[in-house]
Amino acid sequence: MQIEIHDRATALLNQLTERLTHRGPLNQMVGRRVQNHIRDYLIQLALTKHDTARSLGATPSGHLGKAAEKVALPEALTEIPDGVMISLSHPGMGRAFHDVEIKPGPGKKFLTIPQIAQAYNQRAYRVEGLVAIFQGPKGVRKGLLAMPDGQGHLTVWYTLVPSVHQKRDPSLMPTRASMSAAALAGAREYIQVLKKMRN
Repeated sequence: MQIEIHDRATALLNQLTERLTHRGPLNQMVGRRVQNHIRDYLIQLALTKHDTARSLGATPSGHLGKAAEKVALPEALTEIPDGVMISLSHPGMGRAFHDVEIKPGPGKKFLTIPQIAQAYNQRAYRVEGLVAIFQGPKGVRKGLLAMPDGQGHLTVWYTLVPSVHQKRDPSLMPTRASMSAAALAGAREYIQVLKKMRN
């Protein structure tokens, strides 16, 4: 009986080693897999996570859907020396990683917090007829923007606050485990591509 051993693997392994030495294509494939995973997660989250809009009976602003669109853009994936970087350049996504302090823009003293559905996702300065009402001693005054109805009644549209502190919300992003799984799937896909090129 004879046993013949043919080294058919060396050429493939050499090719894999060569291609894995230059990790650009591998990193891109891994990065795209993770990028698509984040996009899909945000799309699903956008269907359910709109507590503020729901509490007011308003239509959701769709900011998570917009974040999903932005993270899927080609320019959101960039190569860095030891891998790739995925940019989440949409306002509010920082909350996935840390607490956020929101303050008024330049020249403004207050943020406007919607109190009714009509005010949600609408800038206060565009609403005609609002009047400002301040209560309490100077320094701790609370402000409101309200709409008079012409009969002595007011409907509060917004509260005015100097800033808003939002706690970190890790649920805005997929888990590390699921992103690692997506990255691993990308690496496996790259290996399969190399094998097909060899064949």
